[in-house]
Amino acid sequence: MAAPFTLSPLPYEENALAPVISGKTIGFHYHKHHQTYVDTLNKLVEGTKYADMKLEEIVRATVKAIDENEKKIFNNAGQVWNHDFYWQSLTPKKPKPGGDLKKAIERDFGTVDTLIEELAKTGKEQFGSGWAWLVSKDGKLSVDKTSNAVDPMAMGTNCLLTVDVWEHAYYLDYQNERPKYLEAVLSKLLNWDFAAQNFAKELSRQQSAATASRYEDAKSDVGKAYSRPQEIAEAKDLSLQQKVELLKQWEIDLRGLMVASDENMPSTAPGQTAELLRGVRSQLTRLGAPEHEPAAVNKAGG
Repeated sequence: MAAPFTLSPLPYEENALAPVISGKTIGFHYHKHHQTYVDTLNKLVEGTKYADMKLEEIVRATVKAIDENEKKIFNNAGQVWNHDFYWQSLTPKKPKPGGDLKKAIERDFGTVDTLIEELAKTGKEQFGSGWAWLVSKDGKLSVDKTSNAVDPMAMGTNCLLTVDVWEHAYYLDYQNERPKYLEAVLSKLLNWDFAAQNFAKELSRQQSAATASRYEDAKSDVGKAYSRPQEIAEAKDLSLQQKVELLKQWEIDLRGLMVASDENMPSTAPGQTAELLRGVRSQLTRLGAPEHEPAAVNKAGG
């Protein structure tokens, strides 16, 4: 049976980051340390439920493990994930922050240089082995540090970039001078394009969550959320299925109004209701919904 985890390819040649990080350091770091974490993880998960799980799932499931074997699984799974992320956080291409990421950096740090200073300080202050991270939570950027194999992703925080501050990441090139290593890497090798991609993923998740929340709110009172059926049909933040469900729910509500015996209903309301109902049916036809009596939508979202 093939091992579930393999060593991910480097995104560049082994000497591409020189002279900041030498090909010799990359060779030892990647082929020795990173490979050992992969090999050890495969041995530890063999015959367990973790053999069929994705790497991120294993890290999250074992980050607070009490069982000694699961602790070992976490340490190696965490280090595999951290190293995969670290290699992608670096690049010889020297991109610059742009777009939403640049705006967020300026909002939360003032300047890119200030952010780099914060990352360097965080990396220097990490006692012993560990990692320095640029992360985002709810769209806000911050820096963080973790020890050993721990990473913010395991705790549900979105990671944008990381720098490895284990000694094997820099000792061949900088000996014990971690600050020099950090200064060089942070000023010359950070992959801002990778950071932007990771930041965009969080913004997309936030947008999806907000859309889902608005949709659930609208289901409870469609007529309050929208003034015209056409607004639903043309909404850019709703899927086709969501549009059809909202329109059908509105149709149910309007039919209920038309058959209700409400002595306090204004004399013009029945005509307005009928007009809205015709508009709803028109938009359902426009969207290709079948012509039949609609089934009720569960307003509780279940």
